[in-house]
Amino acid sequence: MKNGVLMYFLLLVIGMGVLLLNPPKAYAVSPNCAAAPVPGVDLSGCDFTGANLSGLRLNGADLRGAKLSGTDFRGSNLTDVNISGATVSNTTNFSSATMDNIKSGNIKGSAPITRSDWQLIKGYFIGPKANLSGANLSGANLSGANL
Repeated sequence: MKNGVLMYFLLLVIGMGVLLLNPPKAYAVSPNCAAAPVPGVDLSGCDFTGANLSGLRLNGADLRGAKLSGTDFRGSNLTDVNISGATVSNTTNFSSATMDNIKSGNIKGSAPITRSDWQLIKGYFIGPKANLSGANLSGANLSGANL
């Protein structure tokens, strides 16, 4: 009986060691971006091209410079996310995503058309509750923008 318990404990410790040395990469698209997309995570510069990130709580995440062409954010919480310098496309899906206080600037690519209340103007996401602090919108045509 003691040998069985000892063997079980030894296997458990070895198994935990393997997990600590090789954590699962459930959401990683790029080998340099192994962190799971959770609130406050730093995913700056990561390549999420075509990834399904729908329904996730990403509030406060750092997505600066990330590749987001074709990424699905439907229903995700993007509150307080910094998306400055990211690359998007008209297939990047932000429909029904919460985008309160989203910070942007120098966004590259074409405007996502999945939100009628948001626009991409001069590299900034313009929409209700957007964080436009420090934004240089001089000369921008903001007619029809929902601020």
